[in-house]
Amino acid sequence: MKVIIAVNSSWNAWNYRRGLINALIKEGHEVTVVAPYDSFSIRLGSLGCSYHSVHMESRSVNPISDFRYFFALNKIIRMIKPHVVLSFTIKPNIYAGLCGKFNSVPVIANVSGLGVVFDNHGWLQFAARQLYRFGMTGCKRVFFQNAHDLDFFIYHNLISSRLVERLPGSGVNLSYFPFVPVVERSSQTIKFLAMGRLLREKGFEILCEALYQMRCANHMVECTLVGFLDEQRNNAISERVIRKWEEIGVIKFVNAVDDVRPYIRDSDCVVLPSFYGEGTPRALLEGAAMGRPVITTDSIGCRDVVIDGVTGFLCEPKSINELSKCLIKFVKMSTSDRRAMGLAGRRLMERRFDEKIVIKKYFDAIAEYVLGIDF
Repeated sequence: MKVIIAVNSSWNAWNYRRGLINALIKEGHEVTVVAPYDSFSIRLGSLGCSYHSVHMESRSVNPISDFRYFFALNKIIRMIKPHVVLSFTIKPNIYAGLCGKFNSVPVIANVSGLGVVFDNHGWLQFAARQLYRFGMTGCKRVFFQNAHDLDFFIYHNLISSRLVERLPGSGVNLSYFPFVPVVERSSQTIKFLAMGRLLREKGFEILCEALYQMRCANHMVECTLVGFLDEQRNNAISERVIRKWEEIGVIKFVNAVDDVRPYIRDSDCVVLPSFYGEGTPRALLEGAAMGRPVITTDSIGCRDVVIDGVTGFLCEPKSINELSKCLIKFVKMSTSDRRAMGLAGRRLMERRFDEKIVIKKYFDAIAEYVLGIDF
């Protein structure tokens, strides 16, 4: 069977869809990734899949640019003649849906978070809703990563309720991210870890303010921030700001790395104070999988990953003081309590967020809508 995976970047395909690609190839399917070229595009070949570069301006609202992307994607679909298209992120979801409709190819979409577009209640959200409503008509199944996004689409009549299904995010590979108990430290310093794209809505500026307050109050804490700079985005945190945080000793910055496991292993807790529409944050899944308690906000997507007080703590979004309270609460915990919280997080990942659950959902959907097997 020929499968096309349409996504907004090769980085996304490599980091979030690699398990699914491997599983499809293992079953003998021919997989082609269609995404804009970036530094991860070459790596995709090592998985055994094909790759087609396509230009897409993911943050642009230029209709001409979008039409060019639609035309290019449609051309590739007509050339390959896939049995199914699996799409991820906003523009691939919309335009793959349309291509599928025009070419009689089933499309299975994945809404991995609504993002900042849907935080805006003006014309931009209205336009995005209309595009989604139009594009979703070509989809046979639409997966959602959290209940809020699913309910939003149903409430605004963007999709039929019979087509939707909930997924536990992208899942996490529990073998690749093994459980490692929190260590007993000779020093009293607590090590926090933050991971993610360096965007304002991820809340890293709020985290740094909270950490600064804690240091001023003589709490012994360290924080490593692992992420990558993307200053071309309007909502990006600049390198100048990051270097300033480093100079005053609030964080240790590590530019994008291929393997975050050593940083998780060396930490006591993973923190993500995001305050926008996440899908299901991978940073939290990976941290919890390795037995690290997590501190995050009571916001869309983030709250789905944490049992407050059991696997970590939830705090009010955009609140430095509330985040500080959670950080201090964690600092005051005993090592045994931190370990128990981390173990509870690992158990939660095993029950609800195992990547194998996500992959099975995809295979079931393919069997039903492509092979005609009724589950």
